[in-house]
Amino acid sequence: KAVLPCTTMGNPKPSVSWIKGETIVKENARIAVLDSGS
Repeated sequence: KAVLPCTTMGNPKPSVSWIKGETIVKENARIAVLDSGS
């Protein structure tokens, strides 16, 4: 299990994308992106 915390602040609320290499990491059976951005 790995947890990668990410804290953002801004107005309007910033969007967060996780990227590995040149590929955007998407949610699946193994990967969950939480509302907190982790």
